[in-house]
Amino acid sequence: MKKRTMSTRLSINYALLIIIMIGSLAIIFYKYNQYKIYEEGMNHLRQISESSMQQIDSRLTNMEQVTVEVLSNNEFIKAWEAYSLAPDKANEEIIKTILSNAYINRNDIRRVTVFSENGVFCSMGKTDASKELVKGRAEYIQQYYHLNVMNSRVFLSSDLDFWNRASKDQVVSEIKPIKDQNAVIIGYIEIQQNLLYMNRICDIKWNGNLLKVLIFTGDNDDFFYSNSEAEESYIREVAAKTKQYTKVREEDKRILYTVSSNYYTARAVFVLEKGILNYAMQSILTGILVSAVLLILLTTIYIIIITRRVMEPINILTKRMASTDLYNINEKNPIMIRDRETEILVNSFDEMTKRLQETIKRQKKMEEAQVKTLFSILQSEIGPHFLYNTLGSIANMCEQGETEAAADACYSLTEILRYSSDYAVSEVQIKEEINNLKAYFAIMKSRYRQRLEYELTLDEEAKNLLIPKLTYQPLVENAIRYSLMEKKQVVVKVYTVLLGNEMIIEIKDNGCGISEETINSIDEKIKQMKMSSGEDDFTNSVSFGGMGLSGTLMRLSIYYGDKFSYLIRNNNDEGGITILLKMNIVGYR
Repeated sequence: MKKRTMSTRLSINYALLIIIMIGSLAIIFYKYNQYKIYEEGMNHLRQISESSMQQIDSRLTNMEQVTVEVLSNNEFIKAWEAYSLAPDKANEEIIKTILSNAYINRNDIRRVTVFSENGVFCSMGKTDASKELVKGRAEYIQQYYHLNVMNSRVFLSSDLDFWNRASKDQVVSEIKPIKDQNAVIIGYIEIQQNLLYMNRICDIKWNGNLLKVLIFTGDNDDFFYSNSEAEESYIREVAAKTKQYTKVREEDKRILYTVSSNYYTARAVFVLEKGILNYAMQSILTGILVSAVLLILLTTIYIIIITRRVMEPINILTKRMASTDLYNINEKNPIMIRDRETEILVNSFDEMTKRLQETIKRQKKMEEAQVKTLFSILQSEIGPHFLYNTLGSIANMCEQGETEAAADACYSLTEILRYSSDYAVSEVQIKEEINNLKAYFAIMKSRYRQRLEYELTLDEEAKNLLIPKLTYQPLVENAIRYSLMEKKQVVVKVYTVLLGNEMIIEIKDNGCGISEETINSIDEKIKQMKMSSGEDDFTNSVSFGGMGLSGTLMRLSIYYGDKFSYLIRNNNDEGGITILLKMNIVGYR
């Protein structure tokens, strides 16, 4: 006997189906418009944020260019060095002329001032500052900011003009150290900009509402916020939530959109309330939703009764699908088939389970290729800051007449760039890594002179072993960078030894150590990487530019698999950090 079709049995419910379709269409329309508004809003927010950040960068760069123009003038350095020790009219005129020429064509610069720690200062424009107040300002800067680091600067948040408080004008400032030929700080230069320029950039309205804009520099120093009535707790909350860089952070009631500066350690956070985003469609969508809900409520009970018997075989099939896994996929549970459609579904499910088994087999074959792809993603990350700093050091050596040292640094940099830019090679012999590391140390030595000492030890038997490219340099770079923040003289030791089938790499420094929280964070990143199910999951879990300690450990974990382990020891015998890398080298000789 021919089975009746499900469409025939449900035809009596056609009128009811029309009502349900209307409700469904209303929901679809609601969701579609909600999605469309959100996407358009996010695109608009992105455009506004990036455009505003470019303008903010432009304002900061104007101040930076003034400092560069002044501090690169040898005549100014000589005049200020003499004036700061014994103020006189002749040197004052020279200083003011140079300061005036530096910002004469920059209309947004309010004032340029130079001052020393003993209270001597020379300022363009009207000033009511006293020598004692200037001493206090210099002491404050020395206490709270590390301006003895190369290329250091600090951007000060909006405040009254320190040099003319009677004016009541709000300004933002950049301060950089003035250094003599021996890199000794002999004073500070401060560039002021009227706050109104930042206010104009950040005066952004959305549907008639003012967008909140917060700008942070350095280690969460609040530089500017558009809402002058914002509480300190609110500012600190936003700073903490955006410290770990995430471009878009979506919360229940607001969206935090973060844009980083292209030139400075600064970021702008644009806070958009979701209520503002959805305001345009709120009244229309509410009416549609209410109508749809009423229709659904009136018909739900009747639909349940009518469809229960019709859908019973399908419900059984659904439960079978839900309980099916890789362990019982071959089990057969007979289903009473009452109509042709159910028969098609059951047969399709059985066919699907067969295809699934075949897919699982193919998936295992793809995993090896997946690992190689993920390794390539990590291998390709190289930060530009090392190149910028090295070129700056070479320029300084050239200016100081150290041509031979500059040439050696250039040769070393050439070797490093040639080595790191060969993207076709992902694994090299350890002796090649050590040669690259020696070139890197040579450059660092030319920059920091007596402040840096290093020691390299390599077992002869380990020279020809294979290892992922650029394993040593990121770890040593971390050790030098963070140790220089705390120590006058940095000592970095690198050991590579072979014990049977195990190779051990040890990197030690005498720096400031590392917090347990940071170690736990690194362990969590490695754990997430190992648990990631695919390339997209993996790349989303790794921050762009993260080729330091955690990035190197991830590459080694992918390369050696279970044959690799690591240990991070804090507070070693020299007070710094020790990183131990252990890998079984069977098959990597």
